[in-house]
Amino acid sequence: QRVQNAALAQLTLEELQAAVGGYIEGVAFASDTMVICDKEGRLQGLPHNCRFLGVDFVGPILIVGRDDEDFTDLNPEYFAPILEVLNRAEA
Repeated sequence: QRVQNAALAQLTLEELQAAVGGYIEGVAFASDTMVICDKEGRLQGLPHNCRFLGVDFVGPILIVGRDDEDFTDLNPEYFAPILEVLNRAEA
């Protein structure tokens, strides 16, 4: 499954790294939303995943909420619009 909604409050750094397959990198798209991806995914030749708001991502990604420096659960109201943007980008 390419997009998952995960409860982040209980996830450790190691679990986040396992979810994306390596060292994590956060890419902010709004003050309260970001993508977590594998920092070295391109260097490792991971396959293209998606284009999201003009950025191409490779390998697994997590779309999460954020509160200052902490990752949080994505606001449920954002999930459907984000999926719509992802689906339009593939069309």
